[in-house]
Amino acid sequence: MNENLNFAMTFSPAKDLIINLMRVADGKECDEKEICEYTAMPGGESSGKLRPQLDYAQAMGLLQYTYAKKKYVISKTSLGEKIYDEDFSLDEDMTLELLNYNMSSSTNGTLVWNILVRKLLSPKVTSYATIYNYFEAKYEKDEKSARRIVTPYKSSQNAFFEQISFLNDEQDGLRIRPLKINKRHVFMYAYTLFSDWDILFSKESELTFPQISDVIQWGQGFGWDDEETFRALQLCEDYGLIKINKQLVPMTIVKNISKDEALRKLFELL
Repeated sequence: MNENLNFAMTFSPAKDLIINLMRVADGKECDEKEICEYTAMPGGESSGKLRPQLDYAQAMGLLQYTYAKKKYVISKTSLGEKIYDEDFSLDEDMTLELLNYNMSSSTNGTLVWNILVRKLLSPKVTSYATIYNYFEAKYEKDEKSARRIVTPYKSSQNAFFEQISFLNDEQDGLRIRPLKINKRHVFMYAYTLFSDWDILFSKESELTFPQISDVIQWGQGFGWDDEETFRALQLCEDYGLIKINKQLVPMTIVKNISKDEALRKLFELL
């Protein structure tokens, strides 16, 4: 997870720029000027837009990159390859829900998104004072800095992720709108669960519900409470992707397929 609270440098993710980065992510070495020319990244080095957009694409799980001796090497992840082939323009709700989930993941995402989505915000309004006070107290930020940290997240939900209506920006604060469970997205649900599972519990083939709900915080990534999280797990079980042992206390969940199998089937029901 990107632990830098200011990684976005006030920029929010730009869909056209991330799409263009996917287009040029071929694993070849190139400098910043070349990337900006190939992707129509405005301003080049003076704008500072390249690094935040790369970091966003990485946190979304689309790309990975290295930077050394003023040269970048950018390549697509397995997820990036799949989305590039199936939904290059990032138009599908399922794609946006997946990328939105990844942005707040404790394994792949960014600290600010993780704090806001999985710790502070809920379907009830969280006041701006509460949000800013959290960053002021925990990270010794002044109110102006706290506002600057939160602004790119708000902007992303009003632009890049506007289509899925995940966030309500209200007069007094912010409120999560739980995403509707959609059976056509079932392989995406399994993929996101297994992706975090494989990192946080790499040696475990069976997890308890509290491990999924409280440690992975899988449901929170979609704005779900425990009841909705269980319903989504039941949907995954209906498709044979997991098995739920309801007779155990707490109940446990067993994988029936791998993350890679879920990825291969990601768009199968759309």
